[in-house]
Amino acid sequence: MECQGLKFFDKFLLVLVASLGYIGCTNAGKVISSTNDDIESRLLEIPERFRQISQIAYPDGLPSSLLDFYSLTNSTNEVCANHSSKYRQALLNFETWAVQMLDSSGKFPSGLMHAHFHAMGNFEECLEVAESAPFQTQHCMVQFGNLVRFPQGPIDWNKVETVIGGLPVLKPLLTVGLCLPAGCGRDEIVDHYRNFASKYNVTVHMNKFSCTASDEKKPFTWLEIVLLDFVLMLTILVVVATIVDMNYPERGEPGVGRELLNCFSCIRNARAIFKTESTKRPLATLNAFRFLSVSWVIICHHYLFSVLRPAINYLEMSQLFTRLYAAPILNGLLAVDNFILMNGLLLSYLFLEAMHKGHKFNIILFYLHRLVRILPGYSLQLILSMTVMSRFYSNGPLWKNFMDRHTENCYESWWTNILFINNYVKVDKQCIPSTWYLSLDMQLHFMAPIFLLSIWRWKHFAKVGIPIFIVLANIIAFLNSYIGQFPAGSIIARDLKTVHTYPYEYITTHNKLGPWFIGLGLGYILYYAREKPVKLTASMVKLGWTLCSVLGLGVIMSISYFHQDGTEYNKWLSSTYTGLHSTVWALCVSWVIFACETGYGGGVKKFLAWRVFQPLGKLTFAIFLSHIGIQYGNSSASKASGYIEIVPMATNILGEITVCILVTPLLSSFYEAPYICLERLYINRCIIGPKEKREREMKEMTISMNGASAEETQKLNGNSNGNPTIC
Repeated sequence: MECQGLKFFDKFLLVLVASLGYIGCTNAGKVISSTNDDIESRLLEIPERFRQISQIAYPDGLPSSLLDFYSLTNSTNEVCANHSSKYRQALLNFETWAVQMLDSSGKFPSGLMHAHFHAMGNFEECLEVAESAPFQTQHCMVQFGNLVRFPQGPIDWNKVETVIGGLPVLKPLLTVGLCLPAGCGRDEIVDHYRNFASKYNVTVHMNKFSCTASDEKKPFTWLEIVLLDFVLMLTILVVVATIVDMNYPERGEPGVGRELLNCFSCIRNARAIFKTESTKRPLATLNAFRFLSVSWVIICHHYLFSVLRPAINYLEMSQLFTRLYAAPILNGLLAVDNFILMNGLLLSYLFLEAMHKGHKFNIILFYLHRLVRILPGYSLQLILSMTVMSRFYSNGPLWKNFMDRHTENCYESWWTNILFINNYVKVDKQCIPSTWYLSLDMQLHFMAPIFLLSIWRWKHFAKVGIPIFIVLANIIAFLNSYIGQFPAGSIIARDLKTVHTYPYEYITTHNKLGPWFIGLGLGYILYYAREKPVKLTASMVKLGWTLCSVLGLGVIMSISYFHQDGTEYNKWLSSTYTGLHSTVWALCVSWVIFACETGYGGGVKKFLAWRVFQPLGKLTFAIFLSHIGIQYGNSSASKASGYIEIVPMATNILGEITVCILVTPLLSSFYEAPYICLERLYINRCIIGPKEKREREMKEMTISMNGASAEETQKLNGNSNGNPTIC
């Protein structure tokens, strides 16, 4: 750190600390007798105690430097100057409301050398003062710059407002929360403190999100009204469908109307979510991989948002990422690679299964299914982010800077999300930070038919073409890092530099192709392994598990090397790691899935196929959508600087995962399962046709009456993994 303008801080320290430095003296004696002996009544005695203390400490009255700093009496705005004069006079007289205003304003923070730059004051107290003050109040976050140097680089960091897809950057600026009259505008406030700070080579910064007024009203928008009406109508529909489903059982084959209504039955959808099946069915381990991967994502996002919120010991965060045990957090991108791998695996496996059953490939339904699977819940999340999320979730000194900024981003870039191009277009204006993955997933799905049909029509494509594409994918990732000179490591720990590298190396589809092609190849292998079981010797199995463990652990832990303070950037080493680590990790995960599916999983197979993971796996998409709002909302609602410690952070993470597990069954039953049901109903009624459906049901009944095994019945019905076969 380089500190400048020490004279400024000497005086600023005196100005800020003098106001409330004697609060500990309030227990020295009782000043005002009160008939109500409760804590609120006793707190009302503080202004009188201040009067007594100040007469001893300041015989000539409160210092003018203190009054000048907190009251904008010289403002050119007549209303602001008038209200500030009233505030100043009331403070001299130690009137309760004026002392409250001063009390709720931030003071010079302790712990600067540990990167604690935020003294946010008391947000609620400031706004509540308006009930007794002669004017409305506002809480404003005023930033003083030139305390610490910004990182060197080609970017003007003073102009950088957001990082990591639109998240506000936490700059090393001394930030003080001040309680001021609401009649003072942002320009008047900046001018006042600029005059004060210019003597000490200090800059003043505010933006349109800095202030929150006590009388601030936010009228409902048409989009909010439409959303609330939709939620109300959907709730009524679900309630009616559930009541009908519970009290009026079906008699015979249901008609179209009843089937449509059944799709919205909360009870029926909940049963489908919590229904478990045989642990011996194909790909039974994928539910565990889904849930464990999304839990990994939640953990990493928690630490990411911890980087964005003020902390008393913020320096601990940067030191944390140099430690070896932080490697899984730094390498959280590998959890995303797991999803990309499973995407490719299921596409090829289920495609081959459907084609061998004689289904015709319908590319329109192939794309439609994916849109139905993702778009309803995703659209709801976008609309919530644009509307009621910022209105009803919470409030605080950082709330507008976080939430209102993102609401504006949503209004500007919502169309890039709907078109699934937000990982390439307007990446600095992301509506929701994590949804770049959904665009990546959809882009892979749209290009999938080229490779799936190639696997089906050309026998050698999977054996020769897929490996070639895996190599090409690694070359692309290597060259991207090499040409762009992107340092290896995690975006979580790169501070402001992330704004430069994030759009080019982290979220783009062309850099994530390696795990996807490995998934396509794995799906091909696993499908044909059903017909011709794979036989491995004990030595081969031990070698596979050993290599998987060593390489997987090596990929995770090696990232720590790039985050050590003494590590210098090496273009070749960084590019090699960036180009290969995702592929090596995907190969390790592929071995685990392969071993479990071919009978060499042992205890790992038993754990991953545990029935508990089946409903959790079905909820993964809903958890992915909801967790980011919970975490971002909690960070945005911060009203004071926190403290970074491993154990409390771990308990908070467990709490977030638990909340997601408890909330998402309802969300899935309302906003995900009904549309999947409607799609299946459409396919059964309009594509398969009533005749073919009846023939299928008769065949199933015949096999069941003849004592067919569960595996045979499942082969007839297709994979019941909660994913489509082929449309």
